[in-house]
Amino acid sequence: MITKRNRGISLTQVIFELNRVLRGWFHYFKIAKSSNITKMLDGWIRRRLRCFRIKQLKRKYTLKVFLAGRGISQRNSWNLARSKKGLWRKSFNPIVHKALGIQYFRWLRLFSLHENYQLFISSKPPCATAHAGWCERVES
Repeated sequence: MITKRNRGISLTQVIFELNRVLRGWFHYFKIAKSSNITKMLDGWIRRRLRCFRIKQLKRKYTLKVFLAGRGISQRNSWNLARSKKGLWRKSFNPIVHKALGIQYFRWLRLFSLHENYQLFISSKPPCATAHAGWCERVES
């Protein structure tokens, strides 16, 4: 599994591997009516990656320093770092969402299923103009 938490690789390497799978999945399912599904999957994938990143930090102090470095107040950083909740519950916390938000994952170049699906359904098919020209020639 690509996002298995005990893999000894960097988050950027995980995202690189994950992007290959996500692009393939997107191109296979892009013709389906799946706007809500892609949105939910994007959220789940980001949560899984947040959990992976929290696991990499290992100790409470390093988690606190990381969150403080991402713009979270000292108090909130300590509260989350000292929490007895598990990694999966911590990854859903609003503090972690603020520190590791959508912009963070865009910066890491995570492929977004929902954004690409929105682009796909809003754009004209590339062969639409060629097809229209072919239809006009056939009718003449």
